[in-house]
Amino acid sequence: MPRSAGSLGAIVLMAVAGCAGAQSSRNGGEAPADPASLAIAILSRHLSVPAADIEVAEVGAIEWPDSSLGCPKSDRDYRPVITPGHFAVLRHAGATFRVHMANGRGFVCEPPEATAGKSPPVPRLAVPVEHLQTLARADLARRVGVPLEEVTLTGSYAVVWPDASLGCPERGRSYEPTQTKGHVLSFAWRGRSYRYHTDLHRVAPCPPIEPE
Repeated sequence: MPRSAGSLGAIVLMAVAGCAGAQSSRNGGEAPADPASLAIAILSRHLSVPAADIEVAEVGAIEWPDSSLGCPKSDRDYRPVITPGHFAVLRHAGATFRVHMANGRGFVCEPPEATAGKSPPVPRLAVPVEHLQTLARADLARRVGVPLEEVTLTGSYAVVWPDASLGCPERGRSYEPTQTKGHVLSFAWRGRSYRYHTDLHRVAPCPPIEPE
């Protein structure tokens, strides 16, 4: 039976001191092996809520320009070192949160008030379609609660979306009408078909995967 649609996976992060809401993934044992699962674990600890109550809206790859990992504080200095990592957009109880990650650690960057009711700003980094496929496949395996090996990529083709919704708009939300390059990725698990939409750096299931 598929698990609730609330976890994704992420790998990557360097130690970050002093970001609002910062939480190291070391606070509760070993970090999960994928970006979405790591992000869920971080937000679960941050809010003191069950991981199953957290929904992953999207996950993407990013190169952070310095050691702040995209969440600088005005009273701190950061090392100007480019750090490959991931970000995740999560939802809980109607609020939207961002988790920034790199080198197996991460933290909650923005308070929920900053993003509630609107799409948070998304950092841009074009990544190979193979990496997007890996992110989406790991997310699907997490959502249905099976080993990664049981999820099969069945198709992939390039598209140009008419706006930032990636062809899967949410009710009540407006999107910038700008052409966005991306892909449609198809996966199969036990005879069921699933589809993910991407731009050049993030992935999201479309339609959303509902818990059973």
